[in-house]
Amino acid sequence: MDPQFIASQLKNFETFVTNIATLFEGFPQLIKQLAGLFNNGAEGWGKAWESTKKIFEN
Repeated sequence: MDPQFIASQLKNFETFVTNIATLFEGFPQLIKQLAGLFNNGAEGWGKAWESTKKIFEN
């Protein structure tokens, strides 16, 4: 096999692995952001539920 071809394939593989590693580094931040959205959503749903209950209590 051609050494230059092997070297280029190894370089491509290294880039691929680096991209995967970078993707997973950002993953915890993504999970935190999603959790934050659901937290805020739950807060909003709670307020809507309380308001709805008040309507039917009267």
